[in-house]
Amino acid sequence: MLLKKREMPIPLMQLQALIPRLSPDYPLLAKLKWDEKARLKGYEGERNIDYFIGLLADRFHILHDVCLTVNSLIVQIDSIIISNKAVYIIEMKNYSQKVIFDTKLNQFIQTDGKVDKGFNNPIMQAENQRLQLRMWLQQHGINIPIYFW
Repeated sequence: MLLKKREMPIPLMQLQALIPRLSPDYPLLAKLKWDEKARLKGYEGERNIDYFIGLLADRFHILHDVCLTVNSLIVQIDSIIISNKAVYIIEMKNYSQKVIFDTKLNQFIQTDGKVDKGFNNPIMQAENQRLQLRMWLQQHGINIPIYFW
């Protein structure tokens, strides 16, 4: 059962409302357009995966775009699948270029063959989300295994 649908992120909606109103010579326009493009790409990637997650809706409970407050920190999780025996965290990334996982530096590198750009390791992000979700569940008296993909 789909318990929470994915909505367009508010920062993306804000950018889409703001950019057409700005002067073409606004100094930060290129940066704002780049940010909008990146956020839209991420949102579209999540929506594409939502189709496949949705195929599980008759057997599991599904929550998209979950935000929890744990010890005064906000934790955002792309999707959560809940079964009777476990909870599964789904963290999605939508990159069109080659990515390389560097386990020594705990990051991954996106490359187009000319320029390399380093990012935080998404596996470590999912591990952190699992720890935060475990704490949140324990605060609410729930003890269930948590896995991530």
